[in-house]
Amino acid sequence: MVDRDIILHPGTEPKKGASVRAKHWHRGLLGAVSVVCGCLILYAALLSIVDLIFSALLFFLIASAGCFLFFFGARSTTKRQMFFSLAIIFAGLVAFEFGALLYVSIFIQNAPDAPRYGSHLATYRATGGELGYGPKPSRAVRVRKAVNGRIVYDVEYTINDYALRETRSNPESQCSFLFYGGSFVFGEGLPDIQTLPYQFSRKLNYNFNVLNFGFDGYGPHQMLRSLQAGAPDALIKGSVKAVFYVLIPPDVFRSAGLTRWNRYGPKYVVDEAGRPRHVGTLNGMGGALGTWNDFTQALLAVLRNSRLFNLVYGFPETRDPKHVDRSIELLSSIVAEAERITANKYGARFIVIMWSDASDISKKTLAALKYQGLHTIDKSELLLKDWGDHYLITGDRHPNELANREIATGLANRFGDCS
Repeated sequence: MVDRDIILHPGTEPKKGASVRAKHWHRGLLGAVSVVCGCLILYAALLSIVDLIFSALLFFLIASAGCFLFFFGARSTTKRQMFFSLAIIFAGLVAFEFGALLYVSIFIQNAPDAPRYGSHLATYRATGGELGYGPKPSRAVRVRKAVNGRIVYDVEYTINDYALRETRSNPESQCSFLFYGGSFVFGEGLPDIQTLPYQFSRKLNYNFNVLNFGFDGYGPHQMLRSLQAGAPDALIKGSVKAVFYVLIPPDVFRSAGLTRWNRYGPKYVVDEAGRPRHVGTLNGMGGALGTWNDFTQALLAVLRNSRLFNLVYGFPETRDPKHVDRSIELLSSIVAEAERITANKYGARFIVIMWSDASDISKKTLAALKYQGLHTIDKSELLLKDWGDHYLITGDRHPNELANREIATGLANRFGDCS
């Protein structure tokens, strides 16, 4: 006879199973966290080999497809539900990321009042290398900018065989001058003969070797990496007399990686001795992770490869005084290291030309540079008149030929003696 007391009544076993599942709910959560962490690792690895603005989109596609594969291969209902949910989430991110790319293209880059460029950046700009990006060598491109149908500038850029903006000088000279900086040095919106290095060389009657290492969007981190890699060495016959760096207040955020365009530039962190240490690229998680701030900034560096994340989150650090102070500290340490290399390797003077303004960032940056003992000259010390729109390209915020000519004259008078 069957003992009825040990017969399980309908519903008894499911309740026991539910109890077991409730007791081990953390296993499912741990699995989900593991998958997410694995996806982040995959994303970081993918970014190291894919230098495309579509890297986030590609990652979301791979992650979604991978989760669907795990979904079909999973045996338990819990895992199938988990992977299916993740697959749907990543598929949604694919759609949103693609939508973000379209939004930027249609409503920002092609807005009615947005600048129109006759020559696309891809015709003379290449991604990759020690500096993250730079000009393509051996080409002449016509660049035309228009706003609301009005021509702002229509000029030709000549890039020489060494991927530098063409500057007439004497490459055989035993005396060299190096210029570093962003678009102000490269000469955005100006023909070759109106750039600052070209005007400087002209004031010295083209007798010496003058090199323009500037490019659009560059910051001090690109200058330091260039000097550390010995980029000028092959172009120098004798000695270097002076290295000039044109610094603008936004450089504070460029060296900290708080820009949308410079995702692959060199990344530096300040070590315990207060000196910059190269830790990879700005789009990766390189650097110390000893503090919560270090970890969050490293994680944000990876997440910001997503156009969707940039649109939604932005760069709130640029408005946080603590982050701004840390960025200024990083910038000043980078510039100071460049000065040390200039002095120790080339025996040359290092001069910072500061385009200061009335902002607190500008004042704090200048104070940090002086604390490092750097030789700084404000643009107002070199210009013949008070600063105003007459020193800017009409309809643009870059210096014009007049500003470059007067600054070049001042620099040539102070530092142009190669005797």
